Amino acid sequence: MCGSVLIRTIYVGHRTARVAIISRLSCERVGTRFNVRGVNDDGHVANFVESEQLILYEEQESSFVQIRGSVPLFWEQPGIQVGSHKVKLRTVEISMPAFERHFQLLKKIYGNISTVNLLGSKEGEKLLSTAFQTALKGSSHVDVPLIPYDYHAQMKISKESINELLRKLEPLIKENQFFHKTNDCVYRTQMGVIRTNCLDCLDRTNSVQILIGMKALTAQLADLKMDQVKGNIITRFEEVIKDLWIKNGDQCSVIYAGTGALEGKSKFKDASRSLARTIQNNLMDSSKQEAFDLFLFGCNFGNHAYDKAANLVPSTVLKGGYYFYECPGALEALVEKQDEISTKEKLSVFAGTWNVNGGKNMYNVAFRHEQSLDAWIFPTLNIFRQKTYDIIAIGLEEIVDLNASNLMKASTTNQRVWRDGIRKSIIDATNEKYVVAVCEQLVGVCLLVFLKPIILPRVRDLCVDEVKTGMGGATGNKGSIAVRMTVDATSLCFVCSHFAAGQHEVSARNEDFMTAWKKIRFPMVREIEKIRL
Repeated sequence: MCGSVLIRTIYVGHRTARVAIISRLSCERVGTRFNVRGVNDDGHVANFVESEQLILYEEQESSFVQIRGSVPLFWEQPGIQVGSHKVKLRTVEISMPAFERHFQLLKKIYGNISTVNLLGSKEGEKLLSTAFQTALKGSSHVDVPLIPYDYHAQMKISKESINELLRKLEPLIKENQFFHKTNDCVYRTQMGVIRTNCLDCLDRTNSVQILIGMKALTAQLADLKMDQVKGNIITRFEEVIKDLWIKNGDQCSVIYAGTGALEGKSKFKDASRSLARTIQNNLMDSSKQEAFDLFLFGCNFGNHAYDKAANLVPSTVLKGGYYFYECPGALEALVEKQDEISTKEKLSVFAGTWNVNGGKNMYNVAFRHEQSLDAWIFPTLNIFRQKTYDIIAIGLEEIVDLNASNLMKASTTNQRVWRDGIRKSIIDATNEKYVVAVCEQLVGVCLLVFLKPIILPRVRDLCVDEVKTGMGGATGNKGSIAVRMTVDATSLCFVCSHFAAGQHEVSARNEDFMTAWKKIRFPMVREIEKIRL
């Protein structure tokens, strides 16, 4: 088990009671703070921790469980993060299949689910919080209560404002109840859990989970008849449990972020921990992440046959397949028999590229007589009634002027105009809705990928990478953007590049191509598809 186990003994008169806080880190999406964020295709989220507040007294046992976990959408924090919360979020539509799976899993395991969202209103947090609420409203899990609470903003107003959140949570805690048994007789069971999240699911989440735990503790002690014991025993339990929660938060934080939790009591202590986090998370956690992956993957770490097998069989089968460890040759045998155990379906794909010369005009002079982009994307649609495409990938070059200001920070105005214009043309031509799966820009290079909604549940492992090749790799006026995804058991990759122009730049173009070829790296998207030892 990976997590935290803290146990204390409390004397109740001549009797003894034991209290414990046990936190179990999920093995389904393990990683470090900036390397693993959000949800994976199976619905498992980063930093998912199940915490249990346990009291043992004579022959009685009382338990209360709550959970935490990253926002169940596809998002990340790329680049060096220094005191910022810049968030890169994919479209909500592409996240919905994984979002649905996440809450289905939670309901199957825990029953009723309630969510406390502690994200703030600054930078990427607001974007992520809004997307979370939008996804929940548009999902089949509208029965899940979502309580938004801007923790940092409310604490600046007044620390007493936390009581307002507690008043909203009290009915949920009471409704969910807790587990209680005496000897082998179960008198009460917990009917649901509260899911708490902030950005990292560390400091703010710790504070609110302590609040929830202390409220549940009052009901637990009353059920154990502790309120009938003379003396200040209730106060003693509260002091011990609160101390255990604080230490538990530190231990969980060390696993994910490398330092203890920020408590808000000492500015100097919090500042030193923040600095240590920044250095470790940005510069040192890549090797820690590799260690996690190697430990969980075992002999299948980096095994290409394992990736192929993972695409062929359901993840539940793969995780339970101990024979893959006992007999590694089973992997190769499975892949060799893929034609016997699978069926083939046709997948229609359109891929095109266009240098739009600054991108100010949606319709290039070569297409000035056309009313839309149909003639390019669907050249035979009106003649042969060509079927629509399942995937449309379009690469654009020079979407902005390659001047000094755009090299520093490229405008995204043209990107939005082209994205919306191409999407409208596709919808008008086909009378079908398409989802923007990817819209990625590197200065003048822009890669757009549109998917039919019907194939969204079949798409997995979608990830993006970019490589700058301008001025020896220092600038993005030249470079490449790559997108990879798996549809059923087939892996696809689209790359859009803009290299040096001119008949005399053949050598430079070849060098840029080789640089992109070597440097494009997709994260290990199957870090979860491991087999339990």
